[in-house]
Amino acid sequence: LAHDMAVLTQTEAAPLVLTCYDSARAARAQLGSAAEVIDCSGADRSRVDLSVALAQLAERGLRRVLNEGGPTLLGAFVEAGLLDEICLTTAPLLVSGGAVRIAAEEPMP
Repeated sequence: LAHDMAVLTQTEAAPLVLTCYDSARAARAQLGSAAEVIDCSGADRSRVDLSVALAQLAERGLRRVLNEGGPTLLGAFVEAGLLDEICLTTAPLLVSGGAVRIAAEEPMP
């Protein structure tokens, strides 16, 4: 992310970037004061721990989270037992293709 992107500069509040310990320093260097970079690692410093991420948001008074990250992220919230509500939009036309289901596990290496 470039520090001068509109999503970072044309906001009413400074954006939060939630990442893991291993990436936080580089993200802070790249973004400067354009965003607050938050380390959300748990035991594995190379991954974001969703429970830690939600706790970090709650510490800032952000207790409602809308997840629009796609099926892999949604699947991670389901697997961690952190999903308490789902808003599902349906359309009158069924289209199929190569997309994964609504909640998917991480792809195997």
